[in-house]
Amino acid sequence: MTFTVTFGWWLLPLAVTIACYLVAISKFSRGGGDYSFPEFWNGILVLLATIPALIAWLLWALLA
Repeated sequence: MTFTVTFGWWLLPLAVTIACYLVAISKFSRGGGDYSFPEFWNGILVLLATIPALIAWLLWALLA
C-alpha cells in the first residue's frame, strides 16, 4: 500500500485557515479572571475565524 501526499492547490486553503486562526488568537483577550473556562468573546473570535476557513475549503473542494 502506497500513501502519497502531493503538494498542490490544497496549500492555499490551508494558508487561509492558518492565517484566520492566527489573527483570531492574536486578538484574544488576556483579561484575568476566576473562571476556568475561556472567555466568551474569545470563543466568538474563533467561530468568526472558522467562517472564512470553511469557505476557503469549500471553494477548494468545488473547484478541484
